[in-house]
Amino acid sequence: MKLVHGLFLLLFSFLYFNTLAQQNYTDSILSVIQNNASEINRAAARLILAEKVAQQYPDSARNLIEKSENLLLQPENYLKAEYYNTYALLYWYSDDHENAIALYRQTMALEDDPKVMPKKSKAANNIGTLYSMVSEFDSAKKYLEISVAIDLETNNMRGVTKSYYDLGVLYKRLDMYEISLGYYLKVLDYQEKTRDTLRLIYTLNAIGNIYYLLDNPGRASQAYFRAVELDERYEKINQLFQTYNNLTALYLEKQNNIDSVLYFGNKGLANLPERFSDNQITLHINLSNAYRALKLSDRENFHISTAFSMRNMTKSQIIQSAVYSSMASHHLHRGQIDSAYYYSNLAKKLANDANSMTWQKNNYLIISKIDSASGNFKEAYNNFKEGSIIEQKILNLERITKFAELDIIYETKKKDAEYDLLRQKNELNEQIIRNQRLMMWLTVSAILFFILFVANQYFSKKRLVRKNREILAQQQIIEEKNKMLTELNQTKDKFFSIISHDLRGPFNSLLPLLSAIIDDYHEISEEEKLSILKSIRKSSENTYNLLVNLLEWSRAQRDMIKPNIEIFNLVQIIDEVFDVLHSRAHQKNHTLINSIDPEQLIETDRQLLSNILINLINNSIKFTPPNGRIIVECRNDDKKVFISVSDNGIGIPEDKLDQLFRLDSNFNRHGTDNEMGTGLGLILVKEFVGLLGGSLQIKTLSKDNSAEKGSRFTIQLPVHSFLV
Repeated sequence: MKLVHGLFLLLFSFLYFNTLAQQNYTDSILSVIQNNASEINRAAARLILAEKVAQQYPDSARNLIEKSENLLLQPENYLKAEYYNTYALLYWYSDDHENAIALYRQTMALEDDPKVMPKKSKAANNIGTLYSMVSEFDSAKKYLEISVAIDLETNNMRGVTKSYYDLGVLYKRLDMYEISLGYYLKVLDYQEKTRDTLRLIYTLNAIGNIYYLLDNPGRASQAYFRAVELDERYEKINQLFQTYNNLTALYLEKQNNIDSVLYFGNKGLANLPERFSDNQITLHINLSNAYRALKLSDRENFHISTAFSMRNMTKSQIIQSAVYSSMASHHLHRGQIDSAYYYSNLAKKLANDANSMTWQKNNYLIISKIDSASGNFKEAYNNFKEGSIIEQKILNLERITKFAELDIIYETKKKDAEYDLLRQKNELNEQIIRNQRLMMWLTVSAILFFILFVANQYFSKKRLVRKNREILAQQQIIEEKNKMLTELNQTKDKFFSIISHDLRGPFNSLLPLLSAIIDDYHEISEEEKLSILKSIRKSSENTYNLLVNLLEWSRAQRDMIKPNIEIFNLVQIIDEVFDVLHSRAHQKNHTLINSIDPEQLIETDRQLLSNILINLINNSIKFTPPNGRIIVECRNDDKKVFISVSDNGIGIPEDKLDQLFRLDSNFNRHGTDNEMGTGLGLILVKEFVGLLGGSLQIKTLSKDNSAEKGSRFTIQLPVHSFLV
């Protein structure tokens, strides 16, 4: 059976190193099938040939596989796994996903051995990909992670990277773009190290698409341009059409740069692939929109007509909806109202069939424009309203997805730590095996070379001591990481406690107020309505502030915030912060005082400092009774700038100061007007001050023989070279 395994390795190696000689490769397989004396070898060769021809010649592939069925009678599991995986691939190409998954599961059910593990990893990866294609994302995630675990255990980093890429695709489909980006960046790192240029181009396009969806056109264009550079450098690779199509969409949708749209769009047309793809339709739609903006009707007509002629070549209802929607806009632009109605209704039906909320919204808005152009303003309003309702649903789903994404990010980090521990464990096991082999060699050598044995024994003991120290050091690292995971879990519990209690709590009061004003609108007085609306506004403002702090804290924990140091006038930023908080201060009749020298300059990150001051001043507003006073002051010396926010509020107990910046602390209280608080704002302040290289001091103020108290928060920031 070793000969059979060797045959697999030989044939696969031949395929890898001789991609320019495909006919010779096929001839070699046929030679084995026709001339080899071993039936098992011939059956194995048939499977290799079947996999090669399955997509183009499915009937021939099925015949080859059925002739290899005798491999199921062999005791070696890797032969059975090869049979199941090849047959599953044939079903996959035939769009029979159910039977494909069933056969891959047969591979997964085989007993483990070193030869079958790579085939199990491949089967798990393909099951995950198939589930992802039919939107069964939980099952897809499960099997892709199984594939990762197997490949990590067998140190198959190429397989790990393949599964990471597929996980990136999965989370993109779930609209969890930051998680998707994280997986793609891991893939990018491996492909750069191994110089896998073709796959690197695919990954760069995928990364560009994620940055496009995250509204970061700068990063998106960087990824796309790097893909173009690599593609042009290697003539054997031709993915330029895809990249130019992505650049066309980027400059049309995100930057409204018509000249760039036309430039990259025509570049894409010059690099059309031989086989049709949905992207050809989207490219023509984008070019028609660009020429419409330039009022070049002939070119617009050409591209929209071309897209329309291709509509039946795609299986995607969303792409077909996009074509009809573009046709509706095209006819509306020319005042052809009946045609515009006709195509918009076709687009609407396809969007509904595809259950695409984005295109349902877009089509309602287009129909609204058509209604308006035809003078049917009532229907225009109704369709615009329907589009707005769907848009609100999309926003609500995005919010829900964002919170789910935060949870998955935590779990992903936890799994990454577990994978690191697994790699370390494998390294330790390999080291132990090497030590054991060394000891066996020394024992055998001692019989023949006694003197050499004594010398080697001495040096071996020294090596063992060193290795044991290394093992102990590794164990200590593992213990420290376990401790870190425990702390992360405690932080996570508190974080989700804030989400489940403090973020959900306001809605328990908000929803009854909304129901009251809607259900009893005509029965309650205007004064009562105003009172209810004020309560709703107050609850919404508090909830919004908490949500902003949660998201900013999450970004800080993932090292996504990088300071951008610049020089600016401090008084100006204080005035801007006062403008933001004026409404809240006015509600409690507070006086905001800016006591800073009008000429005071500061060199730091403007946005981070603004967020710090907003949180501190907002904290003072919250914990200062009505008619209070809040003062912002500044002083500096040769090394530091001191910015302080003082108030005459209720102060902070001395024994509670050390609990203000701990997420797991139970110290939590409401403001003087019963405003809710979680303490997250001050935690965020400390995070941001640390990012700026500074520190934060807190002091509780009190006057002798007086009940008046207050707090002073002082930010210490370093003085940069410009201001020294």
